Amino acid sequence: MNKDIGVLKKVNFFINITVAIAIAIFVLILSFLYVWLPDPHDRETIRFVAILIGGGSAIYSAYYSGAGLRSRIAQEKVTHAQEFIDSVYDVGLTEFRIKLGKDFDSNKIPPEEQYSKISENDETVAAVRISFNLFESLSIAIQHGYADEIIAQKALGFIICNMFRQFTPYIETVRTRNNNSQIYCEVEKLYNAWNAGNFLYSGKVILN
Repeated sequence: MNKDIGVLKKVNFFINITVAIAIAIFVLILSFLYVWLPDPHDRETIRFVAILIGGGSAIYSAYYSGAGLRSRIAQEKVTHAQEFIDSVYDVGLTEFRIKLGKDFDSNKIPPEEQYSKISENDETVAAVRISFNLFESLSIAIQHGYADEIIAQKALGFIICNMFRQFTPYIETVRTRNNNSQIYCEVEKLYNAWNAGNFLYSGKVILN
């Protein structure tokens, strides 16, 4: 993806340089004709053409400046999404996540016991918190247009939805014990959107 964006930037740069050179040469030709043509009417015609070219050049520059800015923003969003993906796929965290799925899935132990069993081990508690804090941060980043949701969903959609389902009893207990229904509410928004087959940011249907 980054390679494709880099190629696109090079193509846009080449086009910009080529057009700029062409406009500069044309303006020079018009200037030469304006000086050497004796007929005032011809001079006015050239002046009019020069104004048109100048206006067109300004519009062209504004358009490609905007296109360049949009390209940079898109690239930054891809980079930020990839940073979240790399964090979630961290080797140590992935090992803990596999262990959590095997030992603490609410489908394998009574839901009311999930919180107490997880709380017996500090490393297990840390793994759960780190995972859901990452998901929470990703959700916020997506909602504010900071990370590319398409890439994030393709890479993390299954993991986030599966973990939220598996550890819903734990999350509900944490909320109850802290008297705070907003704990992990951002990742819940992400889960609800993705689980329903929609993007969180745009609300559009996810097409796989």
